[in-house]
Amino acid sequence: MENVATKLRAFWSDPERKPLLQIGYELAHAAWQERELPMHYFSRCLYRRSVGNPLDYSGNRRINRLHRAMTSASDNQMLDDKLFFQLLFGQAGIRVPRLLGYNCGATYHDGVAISIANIESFEQVVRATLAKTTEGCIFVKLRHGTHGDGAIRITAETLEDNLRMQTIHQSLIRNSCVFQETLSQHPAISAIYPHCINTVRMDTFVHDDGRVEPLSAFMRFGSDGRYVDNSCAGGCFVGIDFQTGRLKTKGNRLLEFGGHTLEAHPFSGVRFEGIQVPHFEEAKALVTRAAAVTPTNRLVGWDVAIQADGPTLIEGNTWYHMGGQEIAYGGYRRHPTFAKILDQFTGARR
Repeated sequence: MENVATKLRAFWSDPERKPLLQIGYELAHAAWQERELPMHYFSRCLYRRSVGNPLDYSGNRRINRLHRAMTSASDNQMLDDKLFFQLLFGQAGIRVPRLLGYNCGATYHDGVAISIANIESFEQVVRATLAKTTEGCIFVKLRHGTHGDGAIRITAETLEDNLRMQTIHQSLIRNSCVFQETLSQHPAISAIYPHCINTVRMDTFVHDDGRVEPLSAFMRFGSDGRYVDNSCAGGCFVGIDFQTGRLKTKGNRLLEFGGHTLEAHPFSGVRFEGIQVPHFEEAKALVTRAAAVTPTNRLVGWDVAIQADGPTLIEGNTWYHMGGQEIAYGGYRRHPTFAKILDQFTGARR
């Protein structure tokens, strides 16, 4: 309920809001087109004067139907399980973060099984694992976590904080996690926000003949000192021109975080417009190869880190946040391929 109230306040106080009469007219048309209460009209900020045609955007129910049609229930575990993901794509020769080990409850594996049932053994494992890294940092993720939930960063300084280590230990032995070496990102990206790995979200579609087509992309940036870049954690996202690989003029925050439009990152003050995303064509090629590994998952949103020497595949998402993708693109019904996908799988012809 609090989330709804936050969104309503953001909508009502938005200086870019269209006249209420126009909003009512557009809501009625969106409801007729989507055959549902058009909540996407608000979540995608279609009430703003800068949005020319709200009917270029699809309703939540239609998007959910599309996700179900595009996802293989048996194969989506290849992407959802982060340990399986690491092993599968690493074996396929696709660059992924270095896997340092993983735990299943109170047992840690890095080639041999080690008990971490007590805090002393866990600290020993952490010290030994940190010694293997080049950046002096370990990134721990839940095997089945989403939106960065449960992600932990461990450094030598963390080891000195006894209470923090005990909290991490108790959390880990109740779960199954992967331990990855922390990546270093391209200096041009770090200059915008240095406290996390800011990733490119790029989606792909696998055609009936097996051909993979990258569709669109935006870049996610962390904020407020957080070390995850998810927009649902308060970060912002900026559309990328798919032909040039350059950032568009304005970034966005989700409505529950105020729905603000941003011309510059609030931390660094760096303006987004025209910044070239390094290795963008290589990132396109990377996700194209990745999509061919699991072609029965036909529509996937991939997260790609941009390092100094090229892109690295972080994860793939079958039920990815298409609302952000639509906002960054400007309405997916305007996308020539995506319009055909909607028509074929959800009957979206207008």
